[in-house]
Amino acid sequence: MCFPIHKGEGILVSQGKTTGQSSTYQHYESRLGVDGVKEPYNHFHTLVELEPFWWVNLGQVYKIQKVVSTNRNACNQCNDRLKKMVIYVGNSLDTCQMKLCGQFIGPAAPKQIIVTPCFALPEGQIVKLTSVNTAAPDYFHLSEVEVYGF
Repeated sequence: MCFPIHKGEGILVSQGKTTGQSSTYQHYESRLGVDGVKEPYNHFHTLVELEPFWWVNLGQVYKIQKVVSTNRNACNQCNDRLKKMVIYVGNSLDTCQMKLCGQFIGPAAPKQIIVTPCFALPEGQIVKLTSVNTAAPDYFHLSEVEVYGF
């Protein structure tokens, strides 16, 4: 199968869109991941889970070019919680029916900007980020998630 080559940057398609997460810690709701704010204490945050996840519904199908994630920047003892993150694209939240965009192998540094290119340009309207904790359950939190597509 051949994929068309797309030159140029995709456009930001995630800001202000509908979001959700596997659980919510205190008042750190999923919508904070696409509000455009990268300030301390402005991030989404799940409860302790083995594979916590966060998702955004883009409202229509896009070819996803890349996902840019900004790590939390207000917690010196917890910024390295993100050890492995897998990003999927599809039209439902069922990971088995989604395509892999890419992954990040950490740990992430405080305020780290993680650029995950989607070389196969998967198509879908839902982008799902899953934190994979192999040693023990943990929290999942990011300051911002920017999805670029066309």
